[in-house]
Amino acid sequence: MNPQRELKMFSKKITPLVFCLSLMAVLAGCEDPSTADKVADAQLCMDNATDATSANACVAKIADITTPEAYTLRCAAGFIGAGLTSPTNLSNALNAIKDNGSTASMLAYLDFGDTTTAATVFSNCQASNDQGLMLIAAMAKTATAVASYIPNGSTVDVTAVTNAINTLLTDLSGSGATQAAAQAQVDAIGSTIQAVYSVTCGTSNANTSICNSINDGAASVNVDISTATAQDIGNALLEYWKSGQH
Repeated sequence: MNPQRELKMFSKKITPLVFCLSLMAVLAGCEDPSTADKVADAQLCMDNATDATSANACVAKIADITTPEAYTLRCAAGFIGAGLTSPTNLSNALNAIKDNGSTASMLAYLDFGDTTTAATVFSNCQASNDQGLMLIAAMAKTATAVASYIPNGSTVDVTAVTNAINTLLTDLSGSGATQAAAQAQVDAIGSTIQAVYSVTCGTSNANTSICNSINDGAASVNVDISTATAQDIGNALLEYWKSGQH
């Protein structure tokens, strides 16, 4: 499936999966009838999920299932719980990078508000084996890492994101605990992008708006995402995105 089309459909929440997977597609991947029934029940439950509590109650129904379909539901639950499945948030995020050419403007819409939650959702989306979900979850995890440098109570917009990126890079050049914390975030960003790069941006169906930004950022300092360290990748991307122009 075309990841760009899938991401657009994601924002509309047309199906309980939120990620444009039909019930038939989910059930087709479940060989055990009891597993199929549980996944179907969880998916129908997700149709009415509107927040973390309701979404988590749905995925609790499949706690013992580890199929890609189950992880797709967990991935969806994470986005619903963070309030990122509304048409406003997702559509704005996906259109921002395409219309404005600014990754920072996209990141402003994808903050989970908590890096631990973002990491868990990313892991679940990655286990779904779905290109589109992996890519948007990687960007959301990146957005959350950057947003952790935005002062509490501030509006998370493109200006706040670019300021946060610059603060993060400044701290990276510092020392002690401040430098170590910044390094951890830069490494997390780099390793996250690297983890999904080959199966998302390295395919013919890649979302060009997002992947071009990643490719151009890496190319700006001659970084090979396939072989570079997480630190070099994270630093390259943040340096490229810090102006809010790319």
